[in-house]
Amino acid sequence: MLKKFRTLFTLIFGWLFIVPLAYLIPKKKDKIIFIGRDDGLFLDNVKYLYLFMTKNYQNLDISFLTENKAVFSLLSDHNRIFFPSLKAFWDLWRTNILIVDNGMWINNSKIYFLWKSKKVQLWHGIGLKRIHLDDPDWIKLYQKLRYRIYFKLIGLPTRYQLFLSTNSFFYEYFFKKAFLIDDKIFANYPRNEVIINDDFSKNYDVFLNSDLEFKQKIESAKDIKTRILYMPTFRDSGVDVLSEKILDLNKLNQFAQKNKILFILKFHPDPRFKKYSDQFENILWFDSSKDIYPLIGVFDLLISDYSSFYFDFLLTEKPIIFFAYDLEKYQKQDRPFVFKYEEMTPGPIVKTQIELQKEILNMQNQDVWKEERTKLRKKSFNENLNGNKYIAEEIIKRWLNV
Repeated sequence: MLKKFRTLFTLIFGWLFIVPLAYLIPKKKDKIIFIGRDDGLFLDNVKYLYLFMTKNYQNLDISFLTENKAVFSLLSDHNRIFFPSLKAFWDLWRTNILIVDNGMWINNSKIYFLWKSKKVQLWHGIGLKRIHLDDPDWIKLYQKLRYRIYFKLIGLPTRYQLFLSTNSFFYEYFFKKAFLIDDKIFANYPRNEVIINDDFSKNYDVFLNSDLEFKQKIESAKDIKTRILYMPTFRDSGVDVLSEKILDLNKLNQFAQKNKILFILKFHPDPRFKKYSDQFENILWFDSSKDIYPLIGVFDLLISDYSSFYFDFLLTEKPIIFFAYDLEKYQKQDRPFVFKYEEMTPGPIVKTQIELQKEILNMQNQDVWKEERTKLRKKSFNENLNGNKYIAEEIIKRWLNV
C-alpha cells in the first residue's frame, strides 16, 4: 500500500511540478550529463565517451550524474553530480543533452527533470535477445490500456533523438524494433577503443572503476598456458551455472591445474558467489561491479552463452566457446532471440562440463573457427569509424555548433 502511495505521489508531483519547470527553465546550451546503468555506475559506453569528451572538449559543461556514493567518491577529480540533491535537480533541469547507455536512467523521477532534454542512447551492446518494445512481455502488457497509460505517465517508451548502432544491419534487425528513434548514427562502441586502439588506454584513465591489480595478478600467474574468461549472461529467473549444478568447481580447478589453465569468472553481481572467491588456486573471481574491458587483452579465450559481450570479444580475434547449457529453456523462460543462435555463434556450442573441457583442449591445440569469427565481426561492426571521436562530433554538430 505504501509503495502504491509513493508511486502515485511521484506521478502527480512529477507531472504537476517537475515537468512544467522542465519547460520553463531555459537549457544551458553546452550542458551535457552522462548517466550510467543501475544507480549510476561508471561502466560501459557512457564511461568511455565521458572520458573522451571531458578531455577533448573542456570548453563544454560535461558532468557524470550518479546515485552511488562509491562512484561519486571515485570521480572526485572529475565533474560529477550526486543525485538526489538540490544541485542535481537544478543541473538536470538545465541539461541540454543527456547521454546514456541503458534504460534505467529514468528511475527516481529523473525522466521528469529531463523531459525536454535531447536524449542520446548509446546502448550497452548488440546481441541476440529481443529487448524493450520488441520483448514479447512488453508487447503483452502494452496491449492493455491501463498499462499503456501507466507507462506513458512514467515516461515509457522513451523517445531518443539520437541512437547509436554499430552498423545498419543491427539497426534494422535489432534496434529499430526495440526503441523510438528520431535519428541514428553508425559507429563502433566507445568502450571498444580499449580493444582496437592501444593509444586510448595510454591517454585516458580507463582503469577508473576497473582493477589494475587484478590484471597484473592474471598476467603474473606462473606456469599458465591459457587464461580463460567465463562471462555468462544474467538469467531473469535468477539461476546460474552453479545453482543448477551444471559446473563443478572442484573438477574445473583440477582440470585447470592439469592443463595449465587460469579461469577468471565474472558473473552478475551476487553476494552468494563470494564464498567461492578464495577456494581454488586456478579459478579467480572478478568483481562484477567493476569494468572488465581494460582487461580484455590478457584473456586467451572466452566462454560465454547469450551475452552481448562476446560480440565485443570478436574484436580481439581470439577463440570463443559457447556454453549454452540451457539454450531451449532460456529462450522459453527468459528471452526469445531475434536471430538463430547457431547462425550468430562462431565457435563450438557445448551443454555439459565434459564437452566444455574437451573443447578447451581442442582450442589449445587448433583454432578452426577463426574464419567464422571474422565473418561475424565484419557483420557486426563498422571498422572504419573511430567510435568516440565520431560520436562526439555528431552530437556537437547537431546541437552545439561549437
